[in-house]
Amino acid sequence: MYHYLRVHKREAQIVGLDLKADVVAQCNRIARDLRYNDLTFSVGDIEGYDA
Repeated sequence: MYHYLRVHKREAQIVGLDLKADVVAQCNRIARDLRYNDLTFSVGDIEGYDA
């Protein structure tokens, strides 16, 4: 989704959530390597998420 929005020149800040810290760390590394500065991942679930 983030890539699609960037290709179509739309700005968006996207947060991905996962319960596994290792998955979050890996996803954040990939986003950083791709220079997706407005794509971040955090440990948690949608029920307790507060933007």
